[in-house]
Amino acid sequence: MKTEEISPANLPVEQRAQAAIAAQGAMTLDELKEEMLQYSGLMDLAVTNKETDKSVHEGYMTVKALRVDLQGKGKAAREDAVALQKAVVAAEREMLAIVKPVEEKLKNNRDAYRNEQKRIREEKKRRQENIQNAISEYTNAPGKIVGLTSSEIATFIGELEKRNVIEQFAKWDGEGAEKAQEEKEKALAVMSAAHERAKAAEESQAELEKSRNLQKVSELLIAGLAAGSAAEVTNSIDALDGIPASSKEIIAAVESAAERLKSKRDELDEQEAQARKVQEAEKAQLQAERDAEAVKAKAAKEEADRLRREVAEKEAAEQARIRAEEEAKKAAEAEAAEQARQDALRPDKEKLTIFIDQLGVFVENNAPDLEQEGAKELCTWFAQQIQRLNQATKKKADEL
Repeated sequence: MKTEEISPANLPVEQRAQAAIAAQGAMTLDELKEEMLQYSGLMDLAVTNKETDKSVHEGYMTVKALRVDLQGKGKAAREDAVALQKAVVAAEREMLAIVKPVEEKLKNNRDAYRNEQKRIREEKKRRQENIQNAISEYTNAPGKIVGLTSSEIATFIGELEKRNVIEQFAKWDGEGAEKAQEEKEKALAVMSAAHERAKAAEESQAELEKSRNLQKVSELLIAGLAAGSAAEVTNSIDALDGIPASSKEIIAAVESAAERLKSKRDELDEQEAQARKVQEAEKAQLQAERDAEAVKAKAAKEEADRLRREVAEKEAAEQARIRAEEEAKKAAEAEAAEQARQDALRPDKEKLTIFIDQLGVFVENNAPDLEQEGAKELCTWFAQQIQRLNQATKKKADEL
């Protein structure tokens, strides 16, 4: 079975760091541990004479040389790492310069399409609302003539007939014209019927008023005859065409006229009652039509409100998406800026670290050979201060 080769890039960062130092010619971590086992005996050996002093000194010098060599190779590995880091940053910038224009172009193309679709939806919505409002003018026309006289209804009908539906709806490319024409014809039919009924009712009312006036005249004539003033009545009637002058004939004529007037009045009362029924039926029909139109208008308003909410929700979602993209882009830019700043600082940090390590090594390797305890304590204190200073400086460098 073939063993899959492990790429250095897939190793943990600690192992990659050890491999980088080993690539400079240093021992591996395992080799170094094994090498140090050779000095375990010397570490426990007490220096009591020249022979043990010589053995420990020689071991010390060998280990020191190994440590100095490791530090040199570590410095070389760090310099390589810094150079690689700079090269990676440059390569990243070069790649991003290729990718970003494509990303922005695709985003602009997508946004342009979506914005155009949004404009089309809004324009279509406004167009439909305007068309529906124009159609409603015809649908609601019959409701506007309620309570008008026949003359006023005729004027209203004339104005409506003059309106050219084709011209009115030409600005919407004729959309809705067929429905509007249909509603116009329905409205004209309803209003024409209402005009005829109003005219008939007005004529009936006029006849009724005439009949009532004749009835009053008849009552006056009969009252005059009953009072014995026949001559007066005769003289009054003589002025009327077709009325005989004889008192008996006058009385008969009056009585006949009274009968005819009563019959005419009854007939007119019946006509008036029928006219009231027709008016009430017409009123009920118009009310039913208004109620139906109100239901339609309510449904249309609810649909329009639903469409507005849907558009608003889509717009809100789109705005949220755009804000999220912008925030993500800003975060990425901030992260990239911080990374760039850290990349720019890394060489200086590496130099500071090397300098601090070298300073510590210098102090450790160049401590004077002192004899007095006070001087030794001061020297030890100084070395400790240098170590603490080194640690604090490294911490500060990490925080840059």
